[in-house]
Amino acid sequence: MKIPGLPSLPTDNLYKFMALSGVVLLLVAPIFWAKFYISHSERTRAAIESLGYSLPPPEYFFFRAKVLRGESITEEQRKLVEKFDSLRREDSRLGAEFLLYDRFSYVITSAAIFLGLLGLALTWFGFRLWYLRVQKPLDRILLKEARETDEKPS
Repeated sequence: MKIPGLPSLPTDNLYKFMALSGVVLLLVAPIFWAKFYISHSERTRAAIESLGYSLPPPEYFFFRAKVLRGESITEEQRKLVEKFDSLRREDSRLGAEFLLYDRFSYVITSAAIFLGLLGLALTWFGFRLWYLRVQKPLDRILLKEARETDEKPS
């Protein structure tokens, strides 16, 4: 099926297809890695910002201990405890998410390096085999025809 506006793939020659597929992989691998790295950096920045929230005042711990013991506290004290408890929960959630993405970044980096090396190998082998097995014989045929044309008397 031909999609209008898109060039057709070079399926007439395996070596040409290998070479051009390798070039595409060489271009896609860094873009793939950069896209993940940028989103990872944004998540890291968000995690660091959340870690930089203001430290709870010392009375927070006193009020929290009262809540845990079941003692009564004022509405303002309860709001203070709830505020910093929710910040701590968010902090631990972002910390876990950060660790997950940090570990996953090694997989993404390895995949990008693998795709880049695969693209480099495909490009090198594809262009080399294309030149040696297709272009050189075509050049010999063309040279032979040119000599025969020059040798023929007019």
